[in-house]
Amino acid sequence: MSFSILSATRAGSSRRSADLARQICMRSNREAVLAGAISSLGRKYLLTLEATNCTSGKEVAAAKAVASSKEEVLAALDSVADHVRRKLGESSKSMQSYQVPIVQATTPSLEALQAYSIGDYLVSQGKDENESLPLFQKAVELDPQFAMAYGQIANDYYNLGEIEKASLYYAKAFQLSTHVSEKEKLILGAHYYAEGKHDLENGIKTYTLWANTYPFDWPPLVNLCNQYTQLGNYGPAIDAGKRALKLQPDRGITYSVLARAIMRDNRFFDAKAIGALAKQRGKDSVGLHETLFEIAVYEQDSVALSDEAQWATAHSTGWYGWFYPYSEAEAKSMTGNFRQAEALFHTAYEIAKEQRASESADDLLMDEARMELDFGFPALAKSTLQRIENRNPDVPDLAVLYARLGDTSAAQRYLAAYSSRTGDTQMIHIYLPKVRAALAMKQGKPLDAIAALEAARPCELIDF
Repeated sequence: MSFSILSATRAGSSRRSADLARQICMRSNREAVLAGAISSLGRKYLLTLEATNCTSGKEVAAAKAVASSKEEVLAALDSVADHVRRKLGESSKSMQSYQVPIVQATTPSLEALQAYSIGDYLVSQGKDENESLPLFQKAVELDPQFAMAYGQIANDYYNLGEIEKASLYYAKAFQLSTHVSEKEKLILGAHYYAEGKHDLENGIKTYTLWANTYPFDWPPLVNLCNQYTQLGNYGPAIDAGKRALKLQPDRGITYSVLARAIMRDNRFFDAKAIGALAKQRGKDSVGLHETLFEIAVYEQDSVALSDEAQWATAHSTGWYGWFYPYSEAEAKSMTGNFRQAEALFHTAYEIAKEQRASESADDLLMDEARMELDFGFPALAKSTLQRIENRNPDVPDLAVLYARLGDTSAAQRYLAAYSSRTGDTQMIHIYLPKVRAALAMKQGKPLDAIAALEAARPCELIDF
């Protein structure tokens, strides 16, 4: 059964509006009037929604829900709307295509909330970050104090590889978190510590608190899986990923983070099984295919490599457009195919530039220069590094590369600036040890290099 719906706001004390809506419904040749109401029950709120036949006035569908607080009203509204739509006979395909939930986020602007909700819906459907980002940016234009929207902007930049931009927005969201709900404070705090400040230990603590406080929320578990993976602690990562997948099997990210953690644990067969399950359910994503490509390279599986190449060609509009040729370049360099790798690095760089992914473009040049050094072409590596546009001295990999090329000043500056830094897990256990070791090796002190790398032992499985 299909219905042409006329919506009406029903005032509890007035019958006139309902009668008028019914008359308009009949005159406009529609089939049903949809009316809703909200009433206070002490501290709780009762939401009702009903559809009545225009001609007979009989109820054809109805639903109600109780919200325990103001913060739960929007979620309750989503629930009653979903029930009524199903009772009216809307197809599952239509429900999926047109269901954009009104998400719960603190903002006084309905227009900002609408933009945020649509952006959040695109994220939930696995759309590219370049599609959701403009909506979150519109939300903060409409409400410059919208903390959760700043957090989502940060997430999009982080996923696009624009880490410095992401850090600025994580900090902004955290700064504005004083006036949001307690749950939003947990969410923004977790992202701020983990992704914004790279304080993975505090990030894990906050994500764990979020997961324990709201045991039916799957996002903290996905993030715990990701954080533990970044530390090379794959047991807890896989456990969190499995719990996330059980709670939320309809989001592609739950499959991709779990498959990556399992692959990093050198369990390729199990990782591919997660990939197959995602494909079967129509939940595969660029993140998942990144992992499947890596496995195909390690196993030298020509059929799987061909499949991944076809998938990448069909999904080349987003960040995977430059990331896939970069992955190919890394694979070619591993097998000694320097010229092919160099050409692929150039392709990846040009695409990243076209997409205005400036940080990612500079990262590609650093990786290309590292490869050129590994193959014994220092002059070529110097030339490649000269093309970097953002000559930020705070980039550890750049300091390492210059040290390997004989210029130790960048490494010395880096160590002077960050040796006393606390709280940054990656700085303490990865970046500082790498720079100290590179500097020691260039100074002809291999034992000092080994001693410097001891600090990296807790994270030694990260770069497997």
